[in-house]
Amino acid sequence: LSIRESGIPIPILSRDLIIAPNRLSTFVIKGPRSANAGDKFDVKIIAKDAFGNTVSEQIFGKNINLIFKGSAEPKIDMPSIPDFKGGVCVVTLLSQKAGTVIIEAKDLITGSSGMSEKIDILNGPVNSFKVFVPKEVIAGEPFEASIVAIDRFNNVVSNYSASGSGVAISSTGKLKPFPSTLSAHEFINGQAKVKLRYDAAEDISIVVTEIGKTQKGTSDIIKLIAPIPERYDIKTPESAVAGQKFKIKITVYNQLGHVIKNYNIVGPDVQLSVTGTGALIPNRIPASEFVNGTAVVEVQYNKSEVFVITAAPVKPAISAVKKAAVASPPKAVAIPPKEKE
Repeated sequence: LSIRESGIPIPILSRDLIIAPNRLSTFVIKGPRSANAGDKFDVKIIAKDAFGNTVSEQIFGKNINLIFKGSAEPKIDMPSIPDFKGGVCVVTLLSQKAGTVIIEAKDLITGSSGMSEKIDILNGPVNSFKVFVPKEVIAGEPFEASIVAIDRFNNVVSNYSASGSGVAISSTGKLKPFPSTLSAHEFINGQAKVKLRYDAAEDISIVVTEIGKTQKGTSDIIKLIAPIPERYDIKTPESAVAGQKFKIKITVYNQLGHVIKNYNIVGPDVQLSVTGTGALIPNRIPASEFVNGTAVVEVQYNKSEVFVITAAPVKPAISAVKKAAVASPPKAVAIPPKEKE
């Protein structure tokens, strides 16, 4: 502070004055905008008076209470909150749970408090997968599997579509599920749903592995039961020549009324029979002839008459199987061959 005569630059009297901060009024809390789950991060707590000046008075860390608000769960990663030095206190935190957090600091002596901006706790890299499947399905029928990418702290890896490599899908059984791969971009917020098909009737677990890496996950046991061939649909031409080959088409359906697409793997051979007096050759169709549940075979009949073809499984004898199958059209007519001129 200086006193001068008007128009004279040299002061008559000068004194230095110290303007000290007022009493503690609030806290300003500064932290990072984001941190990774499992990684330490520092939060700076600055003591301020009512005018925004940093307080120089002694503030003890033991009197400071930190309150965490949000979905993340940070903890103080140090023995205790240190005392303030020069109006500043630095606290090290760590959260294993991903989410968001707002930090509030409160002085238990004066009641002064302050809050931070929102801090995002991000998930870590993928560590394993969780795989959810139904307990029981029919072999060959599509079923839904849910795959979730998680980090080492069990957080969903929400950015897997950008950071992941995709997964290979296998089983503990003798066959591979279909499809056997799933790309990373099919994961939405770290989760993917896929329709799988497994053709063998056996108890298995679905195994998911990061492509090119070792991270994996295994489902609970899923029981795949054998489909029951309840109906054979046979399509024949309207007429054929006795003794000459003609094509028939046989499609097999399970207990749900769906085509048994894996019949070549799980199905028994099919026995063909006729209502006429002649013989149908061949009268037994191997299950291996079926492609996606349908077999197209050449047969011949040696009599000139109207007859109906029916189909039934050869083995095993299952009581639930409906042995008779409706032909479409229901009758096949064998015509005698023309005499040579």
